[in-house]
Amino acid sequence: MGFIEKRNSETLARTEKILDKNPPFLAVFINAISQKTSPLTRLNYASDISAFLGFMKENLGREIKTAKDLESLSVHDIEVYLAFLSKMTERSVARKVSALKNLFKYFLKIGEIEKNVMEKIDAPKIHDKEIIRLDKDESRELIDAPDELADQTEHQRSYTIKTSARDKMIIVLFLATGIRISELAALNICDINFKDNSFRVQRKGGNVSILYMPDFCAEELKSYLGERVKNIAEPLFLSLKTSENGAKRGDQRLLPRAIQNVIYKYARVVSPLKKISPHKLRSTFGTNLYEAVQDIYVVAEVLGHKDVNTTRKHYAHMSEEIKKQASKSVQL
Repeated sequence: MGFIEKRNSETLARTEKILDKNPPFLAVFINAISQKTSPLTRLNYASDISAFLGFMKENLGREIKTAKDLESLSVHDIEVYLAFLSKMTERSVARKVSALKNLFKYFLKIGEIEKNVMEKIDAPKIHDKEIIRLDKDESRELIDAPDELADQTEHQRSYTIKTSARDKMIIVLFLATGIRISELAALNICDINFKDNSFRVQRKGGNVSILYMPDFCAEELKSYLGERVKNIAEPLFLSLKTSENGAKRGDQRLLPRAIQNVIYKYARVVSPLKKISPHKLRSTFGTNLYEAVQDIYVVAEVLGHKDVNTTRKHYAHMSEEIKKQASKSVQL
């Protein structure tokens, strides 16, 4: 079983546990959306709706056993719940409200309920965050950081010298291809094709895409792999974790959380004020690509955005600058 398949299987198992503890109508809803959503989306929906049902019972004395019972809820009940969520981030609240809106909408559509209180609830407004990227100097410093950190104290050298080549390759791959952290974690050596510098990734929703890396990235990757290039079934990035008896588990895949920590480790040294994450490196790649091609549709395709408006929102300020420069080139 591959990494993606294993992760999806674990996600489905977690979803089933939540459904087993809730009224049957929740399972009916989750099953209804299964063809149009990913396992992770269904897990989030099940978790959010389960939390909502628990809150209604424990805090308002509203036990909802069937879909029909949803009709008993008032706007005030929902507002009390939203007040409870107010300490969460805007995106977290918006996700929970979206889950409830879809739940009510589904049971209204199939005739299980005759009124939908969630229609009277506005979706929370999400304020755009400042988009943080690395400039070219910071990118180069981040790439060099694993080598430089390995030259520090004896304690740092003992561990970092074992991982510096791997960590540097992770940083280069993020900055050179814009790959998502989940896609990078799932890469196996067999996904790499050095004949045309391409590699295969499984996108959100399960679609497989072919991406390409620049020559310098391919050369770095060849050097990093060395003789491992023959072990095509191995994960591209390995963990140094050990088993309980202390033996090395050299085939242990480096998981997304560990990859995230790799980036945090070096970013704190290079750019401590920017709070750089793997997603920020993806934004840095997108910025550099847009500057190079000045085509928002190409950027959307490479980044794997289903909706080009998602891409346009992130690079709107650059579009304005390009339009300004274009207007200056017009002569009468």
